[in-house]
Amino acid sequence: RGALACRVALASPGAAQVRLSQVYGGGGNVASMWSSDFVELHNAGAPQSLAGWSVQYASATGSSWQVTPLPAVVLGTGQYLLVRQASGTTLPSPQTVQLPPADVLGSVSMSSTDGKVALCSGTTPLAGAAPVDPSIVDFVGYGAGASWNEPGAPFDATRNAPSPSNSTSIQRLGCGAGDTGTNAHDWAVALPQPRNMSTPASTGLALHTLAQPWFTKAGGSVRVVCEPLACDLQAFAGPVSVAIDLSPIGGAIGVPRRDDGTQGDEFAGDGLYSLEVAIPSTQPQGALHLLATCSDGARLGSNWIGLHVHGAVVPDHDNCATALALAGPYGAGVQYSGTFASANAESNSFQSGSSGNPGTMLS
Repeated sequence: RGALACRVALASPGAAQVRLSQVYGGGGNVASMWSSDFVELHNAGAPQSLAGWSVQYASATGSSWQVTPLPAVVLGTGQYLLVRQASGTTLPSPQTVQLPPADVLGSVSMSSTDGKVALCSGTTPLAGAAPVDPSIVDFVGYGAGASWNEPGAPFDATRNAPSPSNSTSIQRLGCGAGDTGTNAHDWAVALPQPRNMSTPASTGLALHTLAQPWFTKAGGSVRVVCEPLACDLQAFAGPVSVAIDLSPIGGAIGVPRRDDGTQGDEFAGDGLYSLEVAIPSTQPQGALHLLATCSDGARLGSNWIGLHVHGAVVPDHDNCATALALAGPYGAGVQYSGTFASANAESNSFQSGSSGNPGTMLS
């Protein structure tokens, strides 16, 4: 009796177009939004099995490589894979927002400014501060202090990818597919935008998202902002439609957004599609991720909007009666510091047209 087998044609490691597409090392630090470091992969080619592969990290000048094995999954064309790494302790969740569900769980604490990351087709740790190994599928040295980069020898630090920060990541241009062979030309700094295998495949547009603020209470509201971008992370000039899935908070799937100053959009024609979203009073506490998409009819970009919902009865921690008194009198123009009970620091980004430059809010 005959049998019918259905197979997926997989690319070989040598022909793979899976690349490092985003690196973020500021998780849980001061001024960060996300609670964990992460590495993101993107596949611009044929479906690729990641069985036996790994993501490896070394400090800027380090020669010791920390290995995060990847699972035996097939990464489809245009698909992303999210590798969550160590979570910071300065502003842990829920003071910062948990990442969308990660496809891989690691424990590596990465630098937010300078470091080296390799995607390898094996799990044997790389050797040396300037590795040359046939298992390296992709490599990025970021920040001026990184001692190796792509293309490698002869090493020139000016070819390193730019330095991110606690509040920014480095992102590969070309919607994760750009590869000139030189890190400095292929990467740019932007707000972190973690995407996982559940994110719809990218087909030629990028979408950056943000909740303002990224903390709210059940029964409260937040403004969600979506910015469609070309694959070079510049403003997208053509007509585009933007939609948000509000079903996780009891709303509709694919709620259309506008950039005309109506129906909840804040400013007309600023390239930002915004909406004031009401959080139900019955919404469970914890991290919440809303899927947003943009399309010009031929191409698609998508991303997650992350925020954290507190219980409706959580106090604001702004009762001055709980603060410890500081001895006076105080001179004019002098700053004083001390210990406050139940203080809560929140770092938020605000749209410049409404609230000025990004800053830190203490409540």
